[in-house]
Amino acid sequence: MPTNSGEDAYGLQSTNGVTFSTAYLLPEVRNDACRKIISPFFDARHIKSEKGGNLEGALTSTHIGRLLVGETAFNSHRHERSRKLALSTSLDQYLVQLFVSGSLDGDCDGLPVVVRPGDIIAMDLSRVANTQISPGATVSLIVPREAIDKSTGGRSIHGTVLKAEHAVTRLLASFLVSLADVACEIEGEEALGVESGAVNLLAEILAKKSDATLFNEDSLLSRVLRSQVLSYINANLTSPSLGIDAIITRFRVSRAHLYRIFEADGGIATVIRNKRLDVAYRALTQGAGRGGSSITRLAHELAFSGSNHFLRAFRARFGVTPSEARELAFSFELADRGVASLYSHLLNYANPATEHLAEPVSTPLRKLTPFSDDLLKAASAGVGAPK
Repeated sequence: MPTNSGEDAYGLQSTNGVTFSTAYLLPEVRNDACRKIISPFFDARHIKSEKGGNLEGALTSTHIGRLLVGETAFNSHRHERSRKLALSTSLDQYLVQLFVSGSLDGDCDGLPVVVRPGDIIAMDLSRVANTQISPGATVSLIVPREAIDKSTGGRSIHGTVLKAEHAVTRLLASFLVSLADVACEIEGEEALGVESGAVNLLAEILAKKSDATLFNEDSLLSRVLRSQVLSYINANLTSPSLGIDAIITRFRVSRAHLYRIFEADGGIATVIRNKRLDVAYRALTQGAGRGGSSITRLAHELAFSGSNHFLRAFRARFGVTPSEARELAFSFELADRGVASLYSHLLNYANPATEHLAEPVSTPLRKLTPFSDDLLKAASAGVGAPK
């Protein structure tokens, strides 16, 4: 991991935030620089069929309370957030992106997503995503997940797309653009107020979008029950007695109803097993687990019937053995898994090593293609909306 003064830093730091652009860098370091700076979020790959062989991009980022707001510009590329990356980084935020220009196609944990100019997408950084992105620019906001999930009754909005033709999308787009424009001027008590207002606005709009797919009281009650059952499972993962019978007894619900609620997840047994495996992966790749603690003991603590059972299940979910996972532990170290740590990661790329510069640092990032004030204004007015 590079440091602020290390020779492996590629970005640019202003007094009011972090900026980064490959336009300042020698061609031979651009691809590596792009991949490293966004590595906590995605594994980025250039699309080989496109002209040129490098990832190209630029970003700004400003820290406002528990929020990160910024702008990005990019060429064509693929983004993958694998289960291993999601678990290794343990990010507990949503990434909300307004596509000023360009497009996104792919899936969010199996949900097909299509994003066009003027659309807004929300991605849960604790979950899987695999997307292909065309050249363009975005305004992005990273926001704590729990505040949004509370408004949706615990239902994840991963992959939710707000379409440009809707007035509420244009309202939110205008807010995001304005926030990005003034972010560097917000500090102190103002930052707390802005954070609260931004979270509340996002929560209300995204919760309404979530509710639009739920039409009856039974669905609402099922959402509440699902949230309660998941909380119970999370609190009892080390208990050997955790299972469908214990849940039926605890919540006084029929087996058939419980099955319907978790049918899309493969059933209760699958949910419990996967959650235990996720805990095991984090234990092996973070903190003390990386120091050589017993895999057999870990399997026992998480109530697996034996080491072989644990090994087979772990390999099926992650594609590697527990020992391999520990060796391949992600290098991104977070103090609190929050935006402060993400911002610190960006700051690690704040001072460009002289040998990496293609030209003197003089051009403001916002003036670099494809950023433009006209594009940002158009986005807040609903660029891409069908006529």
